[in-house]
Amino acid sequence: LVVAALIDEYSGLRKWRTARHRIATAAGDVDLRLRAAVRPPPIGCAEWPAGRVLLECALADDVHSDSVVLELGAGIGMTSIGLALATGARVVATDVDDDALDNLRANAERHKATLTVARWDATGGATAVRQLPIAAELTHVLGSDLCYSGGAEAPGLAATLSELLRVQPGIAVRLLLVDRFSGGAVAAVAAV
Repeated sequence: LVVAALIDEYSGLRKWRTARHRIATAAGDVDLRLRAAVRPPPIGCAEWPAGRVLLECALADDVHSDSVVLELGAGIGMTSIGLALATGARVVATDVDDDALDNLRANAERHKATLTVARWDATGGATAVRQLPIAAELTHVLGSDLCYSGGAEAPGLAATLSELLRVQPGIAVRLLLVDRFSGGAVAAVAAV
């Protein structure tokens, strides 16, 4: 068994696993079984613990059936699919990675979750917000383990969040960020 595990670890034979999470709701438990990469790349196909934590925070917060939620960097869909199933909120799950989006769509279909999956780059500032048809309707913006820092090629996540708050001042923004490298998402939004 140990030899088989080592061979798998070093050869990468096993590409996918099932990420499981149970959500307790007033209407009963929701069991999530999401397809996730055993290890990145792509980053968006891996299960990141912060997605589970963000889902639990959003459920304990004020997300309900009348909410309009935008998730940045939705990855495998832990937060977006969980919220859609547990609350009935209108959820738009976004990512920039095509492999992650394909996997997210498959996970949503497998759970019969009603949500919108869209390619959207949250580093575009005002331009990105103008390309987001639901910006004026948003009640919540969520994101976890984001890797956006902006730079010369784009205004960055901080500029996009600032513009979203300008368009819709009442939105609740919940970011769960881990500063894994200098110049990451934590540094990008520190001044906002």
